[in-house]
Amino acid sequence: MSAHSSKDWPSRIFALGCIVLVLCSMILAPSAFSQTAATGALTGTLRDSSGAVVPNATVTATSTGTGQARTTKTEA
Repeated sequence: MSAHSSKDWPSRIFALGCIVLVLCSMILAPSAFSQTAATGALTGTLRDSSGAVVPNATVTATSTGTGQARTTKTEA
């Protein structure tokens, strides 16, 4: 027989499973937390068809995934 007996295999498979579980958790955890509302922002300048800035306009952003909408007014 070799130096490693067949009795070592269950513990090696368990250890490998634990390593895979930890790696998957590390990879998937950031995407789970990135879905919070506090991490998103929209910036830009609202302009009309002639290129002039539009002050005090109402802008609504709607999520296509959730249907949630946020409305705000542009600055002067």
